Amino acid sequence: MAHMTENKFDANAAIVNEQTSIREAMMVIDRAASQGAAVLASDHKLIGMITDGDVRRALINGAQLDDTIKGIFNSNALALPDTMQAAVAQEIMIANNLRQLPFVDAQGRFVRMAILGKGEDRLFNYPIFILAGGRGTRLFPYTEHTPKPLVQVNGMSLIERVILAYRKQGARNFILSINHMGDQIKELLSDGKRMGVQITYVEEPKRMGTAGSLSLLEEYLDELMIVTNADVICDIDLRSFMTFHQSRHASASMAVKIEDQQSQYGEVILEGEEIVDIREKPIHRKLVNAGVYALEPDIRALIQKNEVIDMPDLFRRAIREGLRATAYPMCEEWTDVGRPESLKEVEQRLCNHVAE
Repeated sequence: MAHMTENKFDANAAIVNEQTSIREAMMVIDRAASQGAAVLASDHKLIGMITDGDVRRALINGAQLDDTIKGIFNSNALALPDTMQAAVAQEIMIANNLRQLPFVDAQGRFVRMAILGKGEDRLFNYPIFILAGGRGTRLFPYTEHTPKPLVQVNGMSLIERVILAYRKQGARNFILSINHMGDQIKELLSDGKRMGVQITYVEEPKRMGTAGSLSLLEEYLDELMIVTNADVICDIDLRSFMTFHQSRHASASMAVKIEDQQSQYGEVILEGEEIVDIREKPIHRKLVNAGVYALEPDIRALIQKNEVIDMPDLFRRAIREGLRATAYPMCEEWTDVGRPESLKEVEQRLCNHVAE
C-alpha cells in the first residue's frame, strides 16, 4: 500500500502564482518531487494546480520558458477539504492516478499538499533496454579500437554514465543490445553487480538498426520498456517521462529535445506578392529526437524477428497502424555524444557541474 506524506508547513516549495514563469515553475515542481505545484492567489486561495505534464504540453505547443503559467495551469483541479482523513485522500489519489492533491480550508485557502509515496510507482520494475551495438563511425578516431559505448568521458565510459544516471533514479534491470566489439562491453560491465544493477545482453547477429534488436527479446514481451541510446547523456526524469507516457495511454513515447534557434535576419511574410508582415529575427522551434523511448508491447510486436529497422521507421509504422505515439518535450540538459565536438561539449558540461 502506498504511503502519503502530508506536510502542513513543508509544502511551500510546491507553491507558485499565475505570474510565475514556466522556467521557475519547472524548478519548483522538480524541487518538490511531487510532479505538481499549487497555484495560489494573493489571498492564499487555491486557484489551480500545475503539473509537469501541463508545462511540457505548453512547451510543445510553442510556449517559451520565460512565459508565465497563466493560461496553462488547471484551474479546475481537484482539491480536498482539510478535514478529510488521510486514508480516504490516499484512495482518491490512487483511483485518479494522481501523485499530489491539495488540501484547502473552508474558505478555499491552501493548507498543505498530499503526496503519494513511491509504493505505487512501478518505474523500478521497468527494464531499461540500452542500444549499444553501433559502430560509432562519427566518433572516429576515438572508436577505431573501442566500441562507442566505451568511449571515455572524463574518466568514465559513456555506457557507465548512462547506467549510473538511471540507477540513481531507481532503475536496476538493464538489457544491453550489443554487436560491434560487444565482447569489450561485456568484459567491462559483466553482470552489473559492480555497479549495483543487473545486466543481461542481447547479441545482434548483424547490424539491426536502432529498433531491430528489440525483436530478439524473448522475455518482457508483455511489459512496458524504456529504450535509450548508449551515447545520450541527459538529465531526463524517468518518473516524469513514464507518468507522461501512461497518462496519455500511448503505445510509444519519444523524448524530444526543444531547440529554439533565432534567425540572424528579419523574416518577410508574404501573401502572394504583398508583404503582410516583417518579423525581426524570429525564433524557430525544433523538436529533436532525444534517443529515449517508452514502448508498449503492441508497438514492439510490429517488428519482425531479425528485422533491420530504425526507431523513426518503427514510429512511422506504428502511426500507420493507428497506434498512438506521443512526444515528451525535454528542457533538461541533453547531449548526443556522436561527434568529437559533442564529446568535448559534454566533458566541459560535466566539469562545470562538478565546479558548481
